[in-house]
Amino acid sequence: MNGRIYRGNGGSAGELGHVTIDEDGPLCNCGNRGCLETLAGARAIVKDAYQGLSLATTSTRSSVAEASVLAGRIEVDITDVIQAAQNGDAASLAALEHAGERIGMALAGLINLFNPSMIVIGGGVAHAGELLLNPLRRAASSCSLPAAWKGTRILPGKLDNTAVALGAVSLVIDAAFGVPTVWTGQGESIEATSNVLTFYRSRMTLPGEVTSVIGKPSFE
Repeated sequence: MNGRIYRGNGGSAGELGHVTIDEDGPLCNCGNRGCLETLAGARAIVKDAYQGLSLATTSTRSSVAEASVLAGRIEVDITDVIQAAQNGDAASLAALEHAGERIGMALAGLINLFNPSMIVIGGGVAHAGELLLNPLRRAASSCSLPAAWKGTRILPGKLDNTAVALGAVSLVIDAAFGVPTVWTGQGESIEATSNVLTFYRSRMTLPGEVTSVIGKPSFE
């Protein structure tokens, strides 16, 4: 936000994947139901394409079985679905389109709240390119306020599989050389104190000590 990563009050900001899309949807690992991740994440897309769920809304069951080249395979992942869609598989195309629409709806809320100039889509699902991004943009545009949507660009990320590693490195560099209060979740203008528990801390630490939980460093 304004050129800086916004981590929120406790460091847990940015969990767009756990925005509720369907309150009666499948159970998520977080304990909620119908999170975006459970409906439009890689696993959901694979299941949709494999079973022809989205295609079934506009086709008969028999035509779905014939249309899906993935049916009958023992193991299928998001790369298989994307490749099948690029080769014209109707079930895979429908699954990616449906996922794009759901992601676009979730992003519309973010667009209305923050009015960003650019949204970058990363991860394995983003490898689908315009097969995912076109329906995503349509949904985001139709569900956003015109003033908020105007000038917003939604683009695929360029870091590919290195994004997670580079993000982890940047966190460590931030922790070692950045402003200490960035880890308290209280904003950079507030002085850090030794008795403030950070989101990432697993034990009490002394000022200047660096700790890490699941690869997420904390610097006080």
